[in-house]
Amino acid sequence: MAYFGNKAVDTSGAGMPGGGIAAIRCQCNDNGFLQSIFGYFYTVHGESHPKMAIYSDNNGLPHALLTHTSVQIVNWDIAGVRWVEFTPIDNIGLIGGFYYWIALLPDIIEEGSDTCNYYYSTGIEKHKDIGTSTFPAIFPVDAYNVNKYACFYATYEKKTVNKKASILDALVVQLGNLPAITKATRILLPPAEARKWSPYAGLIASTEEVVVEDATNVRYELDVSLILLKKGRDIEKMLDTVKVLLYYDSLAVSIGALQIRIIGQEEVALIDSDSYSSTRIVMTITYVAEKGAF
Repeated sequence: MAYFGNKAVDTSGAGMPGGGIAAIRCQCNDNGFLQSIFGYFYTVHGESHPKMAIYSDNNGLPHALLTHTSVQIVNWDIAGVRWVEFTPIDNIGLIGGFYYWIALLPDIIEEGSDTCNYYYSTGIEKHKDIGTSTFPAIFPVDAYNVNKYACFYATYEKKTVNKKASILDALVVQLGNLPAITKATRILLPPAEARKWSPYAGLIASTEEVVVEDATNVRYELDVSLILLKKGRDIEKMLDTVKVLLYYDSLAVSIGALQIRIIGQEEVALIDSDSYSSTRIVMTITYVAEKGAF
C-alpha cells in the first residue's frame, strides 16, 4: 500500500488540547484512492479522543476539508505508545503530484480539555485553537507555524482517478463553503427541491473538448454551467460573492485544474411571481488527465 506523509518513529513529543487543530503538508506521488490515516500517539494514562482529516492545499496553505474520520477512543493504560489507524468517511480520489494536509483534532470532552499527545520530527506544521470538536470546512486562515512535523501519514491504493469527477466534486466543496450558499450540488435539483435550499448552487457539466493529446496525457477543456437560485430579488449580491471566488487565482490549483475562466453569464431571471431569482454562469475549466482515466 502506498502512502504519503511522515512515517518516521521519532522520540520528540507534543500535546494538542481538545479543540486544537494541527496539520502537516505532504505530497502524494501517485493517482489513487485514500484508504486510512495514521497518527503516532503516546500518553502516560487515561483516554484520548483524537480524529483526523485530509485538507486540500492552496498555494502552500491548508484549505478545504476533503474528508475526515470519526473519533477514536483510545485507552492509553492498555497501550501507551503506538500507531493508531483511522478510517476516513470517504475514500477520496488523490491526484499524483498534488500536495495535501493531514490534520489532527482531539475532541473536547465534558470534563474539560482532552489532550492528545503525538510524536513529531523536524519540519513545520500548522496549529490553531478552534475551540470545537468539529473539523472546519475551511482550515483557519490565521493558523500559525510551529517548528514540528507530526508523525502522521495516509495510505492509498494506486489507481487511475477520474480527474473530471474529482474537479467537479472539489468545485462543489468550494461553493458549498461560501456563507452566501446554503447548498451546492453536482446534479441540478428540480426547481421545487432547489427552492427548499435557497440560496442554492447547482452544477451542470456540459461540453468537454480534447485540446491537446500526447502519448500519455490528454488536455481537456470542460465547460460547466453554474446555476444560482435565491429567494428574493437580491441575487446579484450572491452572484458577486460567487464570482469573487471563481476569479481567485488559487481556485484552479485548489480543485486540480490548470485554469478557470468565466466565458459568459445569463441575465438574472425572476420566477414564481418574483419570489425567486436565478442566474447562470458558464465557465471553462482546463485540466490534464492520464489516458485511460475515463
